[in-house]
Amino acid sequence: SKGLVSLYEVPAEEKYTVYYPLSVQLQEERMKFNMPKDQIYRTGGVDVAACPYYAVADNEGLADLKLKPALGALKLIIPANQEFASISSVVLKSESDDIMAGCIELDLESGNIITKENMSREVVLKGNIDITENNEAIIVLPPQTFTGKLDVMLVAPKGGGTSAGESKRKGRWDVVQAGAGAGCV
Repeated sequence: SKGLVSLYEVPAEEKYTVYYPLSVQLQEERMKFNMPKDQIYRTGGVDVAACPYYAVADNEGLADLKLKPALGALKLIIPANQEFASISSVVLKSESDDIMAGCIELDLESGNIITKENMSREVVLKGNIDITENNEAIIVLPPQTFTGKLDVMLVAPKGGGTSAGESKRKGRWDVVQAGAGAGCV
């Protein structure tokens, strides 16, 4: 009935694990999922398919259960541009071993990433991003501190080329795991 579950219908267990989306795989105390290289732009938020949520609770904790994001996010502020009204994608590429996408396994108790497979050093945010006024693009990434240079490329729609060129920045860009109710919205 409208997505609500009565707690009286839930059988008593020592521990419950709740997660979203269904594509996430649970194995004992671990959650495994694929963080896509291509993400879809959402105004003011992130691609929900790229950002799984989870919670672990006992019987008493079910009444106040809050899902938390498994990953972090990097927000890029894109300044207004006189030559382009919009961009069709943002490409973020690491020149070092920083991880942008791939198969990730997460320890449910600690929230720490334990293993990474088929990792990519590039992630692409696709969509119609209006840049007539300052706008932001939020890209889901694993929690980390970037160790090297990042290439940020803004691509104009319909073969218009690169709108802002390639910018290289080195420094301390942190992607932190957001707390419950924040991050991947």
